[in-house]
Amino acid sequence: MGKNLKEFKDKISHDIYKYGGIQLAFVGDAVFDLYIRTRLLKENPDMNIDKLHRIKSSIVSANFQSKVIFVIKEELSESEVDIFKWARNMNGKSAPKSTSASKYRNATGFEALIAALFLDDKKDRLVEIMSFAYELRFEDK
Repeated sequence: MGKNLKEFKDKISHDIYKYGGIQLAFVGDAVFDLYIRTRLLKENPDMNIDKLHRIKSSIVSANFQSKVIFVIKEELSESEVDIFKWARNMNGKSAPKSTSASKYRNATGFEALIAALFLDDKKDRLVEIMSFAYELRFEDK
């Protein structure tokens, strides 16, 4: 694989746990979606909107997010892994037909991690993980 994530030793604030994992995933989904949409548009200003949407949808999906967390899990800090596992293991709504329950739970954990970094003002780490995910999508080709 291309580049690795930098070692990250900062802890995520325990205040993050005042939110539920599903609520964090709700915010993390929006943060990740906006990052991907913005980057796609900036890098492809002339691309047809339907094609931009298809690419965005392939990245902001439970299947792909589950893959991302599998690839980066060993490079996450202990507190990042804790957030991921905590949210992944929460009871929530069932998985959509387009993915398995385990991939959906992994994606929920990934999105919660994104939200935790966003809400805890760990912007550099947040961008690093989202950028890694974006680039991983294009390494598959």
